Amino acid sequence: MGSHARSRNRLLQSLTEAEAHRLWPLLELVPLVARRVIQYPMLPIRHVFFIERGLVSTLAKVGPGRPVEAGLAGREGMVGLPVLLGASVSLHTSIIQLAGTAYRIEAAAFCNAISQMGNFRSLLLRYAHSAWVESSQSAACNLRHTLNQRLARWLLAAREKCGDDRLPFSNESLSHILGVRRASVSQCISFFEHRGALRKTGRAIEICDPERLSAFSCGCQRLLGAVQRPLLLRAGGLFQSACAQSCDGIENRGWDEIDAPPGPESVSPWGARAG
Repeated sequence: MGSHARSRNRLLQSLTEAEAHRLWPLLELVPLVARRVIQYPMLPIRHVFFIERGLVSTLAKVGPGRPVEAGLAGREGMVGLPVLLGASVSLHTSIIQLAGTAYRIEAAAFCNAISQMGNFRSLLLRYAHSAWVESSQSAACNLRHTLNQRLARWLLAAREKCGDDRLPFSNESLSHILGVRRASVSQCISFFEHRGALRKTGRAIEICDPERLSAFSCGCQRLLGAVQRPLLLRAGGLFQSACAQSCDGIENRGWDEIDAPPGPESVSPWGARAG
């Protein structure tokens, strides 16, 4: 079994042996350090990341206040979609929300590789479509649904994307993600906890009953699962069934450089580390 088959990233899992032979030598396994910014707005994107463990948020600035989350990527996907679509910069910030690891590849090498990998490029474009669908549906959800529904949907999505029932997020960090008051998040967490859907343990949340939590969510998460399933299926892929199920519900060389502009160490646009 090739290294790509042992990867937790579902895009890399779908590589054929020929594609893996071309792409794998270009990948570098690096740690994802919580609160690090890995892509800055309006600056050249230097690397594309395929997430193994952890979560990365895409943040959108909406005025003088704190930015809000516009997208979330985990083991199902990648960070650096603008490069795939032919752009070299993004309007948004990508920040590591949950520590883990990722395979990264230089943007130029990525473009060159996928230009010779038509099947894998088609899969990545379907993933880009699914990410766009998720982002646009989330925007509609944020306008129309209650905070209880939105928070339940986000927790279920984060659980699926990182593959863990324990989510190390404080109420404060969740309030920043959702763009609401911390007190409002605390009320929602208490509501879910009293009904047995989750348990708050210090600065983390453990989802005890995903089905019960799903009952408090809106229909957006189930809709996204139904839409994303065919988008991520790949004819001839090695892990077709794994990709379908995921929509329901190299050597470690270290981080030798930070994808940051020259200057002081990067800090979170949300301020001090939370969670």
